[in-house]
Amino acid sequence: MRALAVPVIDDLAMLTEPPEVIHGQHLFDAAAASLHFPQTPAVYTCHGWEPYLEEPLVLASVRRFVAVSELTRERLITSGAAPARTTVIPNFVDFERFSRRRDASATARRALVYGNGWRPDAPAFVAIREVCLRRGLELECAGYGFGRPTDRPQDLLPDFDIVFAVGRSALEAMACGCAVVLAGHQGLGGLVTRESFHRQRAANFALALLLGHPVTAGRVDAELDCYDAVEAAHVADLVHAEAGVDAAVERWEEQYRLAIAEGPAPLAEVVADASAYLVRLKALTFHCEQDYGRLAAEVRDWQAQAAGWQAAAAEGKAQAALLQEAADAERERRHVERVASADGLSNPAATLSERDALQARLVVVETHNSALAAWASELHAKLARLETPYPKRIGRKIRDAFKGIRAAWRRA
Repeated sequence: MRALAVPVIDDLAMLTEPPEVIHGQHLFDAAAASLHFPQTPAVYTCHGWEPYLEEPLVLASVRRFVAVSELTRERLITSGAAPARTTVIPNFVDFERFSRRRDASATARRALVYGNGWRPDAPAFVAIREVCLRRGLELECAGYGFGRPTDRPQDLLPDFDIVFAVGRSALEAMACGCAVVLAGHQGLGGLVTRESFHRQRAANFALALLLGHPVTAGRVDAELDCYDAVEAAHVADLVHAEAGVDAAVERWEEQYRLAIAEGPAPLAEVVADASAYLVRLKALTFHCEQDYGRLAAEVRDWQAQAAGWQAAAAEGKAQAALLQEAADAERERRHVERVASADGLSNPAATLSERDALQARLVVVETHNSALAAWASELHAKLARLETPYPKRIGRKIRDAFKGIRAAWRRA
């Protein structure tokens, strides 16, 4: 932004002249700006149904409310925003940035699971991966949940025939000519076609379309059966015709003009609304404290049980070392027996003395074997009772310990 000659600050105190209008999103940041400049009209936008940060900010100084979908509009008007002051401006695409479109491919070869909400162990992702593997589709993934974020989606998306995504990510993939299946961990919203485009865009290609439709292998198969490269190209044309940034900017500027035209709100109303806001904030933070307490307890439980795993791993290694020592003694005994047999007991007294010593060590070996068998049985019982998954790092220690035990046992 600075490179484009746009001033940027991260401290409201640095702005010594009130702005003409505040464009706010996310509860705390928007509230901080609106209360710092209580006489400046604000436009508040809501992008999500679930995140608490998208909780609507209802202050007298907030003159206009903007939602990105019909569902987020419902969140605004059920949280105190006046319907007459609330409008929907869908997400849009910057076509100068997303200028490259893929060539239509009659046969789908490559698929991408795209978005920051995905996780590699999510059942939805597992189902998609299973279907793609069975169909011979090369599958890749991108997003923070996979440890593969990207800041240049315009270079990534055109390389794929099919993209599984939601929201703005889905819209940008359509603009690149990809066939888009609306999918997330919440559910499956279906393939975007010319017929479904406007209905799905009204829902921001997101949550309202996913709920109640879990991602299963059968549903993914059904959507992929409908793949049509020509239809994907037509959808891309539709996006370029109706979802460009220029038209969206005009609508946003109209909201700014309407907010400014209303003028500053009475200061007394702003203060009263700020008081009510703090009451709501108290209830919100109380829930957050409860969630934090629950998560902290879970973390402590994980840490305690992980310590148990580490102790078990250390014990396993110690037992493996003892068993290794016993196995070495057993090999030594067998070697002496072979040597004695080869010598024809040329020195019976010395050989018998050595044999007695080795037999004593053999008793130690058998004792170790018996103790180890009991210990292994006890450890297996402990493992069977544990239901919570633990970090892979600790799991590897356990597996390595068992490998050492089994190897030493075989050698014995």
